[in-house]
Amino acid sequence: MKSLWIRHNGPFKLNGKIIPAGTPFEALDSEIPKGARDIIVPFEQGVVIRKPYKERLTGAWWNVFDENGRKVNERGMKEADADKLLETL
Repeated sequence: MKSLWIRHNGPFKLNGKIIPAGTPFEALDSEIPKGARDIIVPFEQGVVIRKPYKERLTGAWWNVFDENGRKVNERGMKEADADKLLETL
């Protein structure tokens, strides 16, 4: 059974179709990559269930976002530092 999902930062490609950021879409749980489950989240009755997450900036640099999708670090950070910051949110 398909569920509603949403991604708030950047477009997402699913089955060859580009889904714009912030647009709810239907997909099977198995179609959502396990590594993306922190940024592609369930969308239920207009309420988004989200938690803070990190996203690769470039190479070894990461950004950290809060539950509202706002970036909380000023510059890119190493993954270990990003993980420590995530634990505090």
